Amino acid sequence: MNEKQRAEALWAYSITQEKIMDRLIRKGSFTRKQADEILDILIAQLSEDDIERHSNSAGCKEILQMFLHPNTCIDGYISLTEIARTESNGAPSYLIQSWLCSRNTLDFLRIWEKNNNSNFKDNECNQLFEQLKTPSFTLTPKKWITLTNAKGIVSKQGNNGGTLAHRDIALDFQLWLKPEKRYETIKLIGNIFNENLEALK
Repeated sequence: MNEKQRAEALWAYSITQEKIMDRLIRKGSFTRKQADEILDILIAQLSEDDIERHSNSAGCKEILQMFLHPNTCIDGYISLTEIARTESNGAPSYLIQSWLCSRNTLDFLRIWEKNNNSNFKDNECNQLFEQLKTPSFTLTPKKWITLTNAKGIVSKQGNNGGTLAHRDIALDFQLWLKPEKRYETIKLIGNIFNENLEALK
């Protein structure tokens, strides 16, 4: 990884570092003290010049467009419908429904809701998992929201409507749509953690 790639990777990672660290702490991968030490090292390696120079790169612009573009971000939620439109000329709702019909997706959504929504109806998920075994079963965002009282995904009608989701969920949807982005993300996080862990030794 050259200096340009390193600065860009550090800048991109800093966007989500706190959430990632919080999750690793909850999983027991790190203590809070260890996480703070890693974050201190990360921050120490960032400079305003690097951030200014590399925030204008194509990779960082793509990240910013996904999370901050006014056409995809409404009331703090990101439009899955708009993300799907960038990948297909067909109906974006079909791509969203295909994503929802994955057991892996439902497991992820269930974990997100249990960690962020005290009113989530967890027992309803068991019924959905059984229904997923039926080839003809279709799960729509509206059905997911109604059955489980989910708040990570919302469905809106009219102008600026469609299916919207919290940033974490929108990122999962984009990584599902783009395997190459999933690979890049895993490699990026892996490289940064390896470098930071080496620095702690």
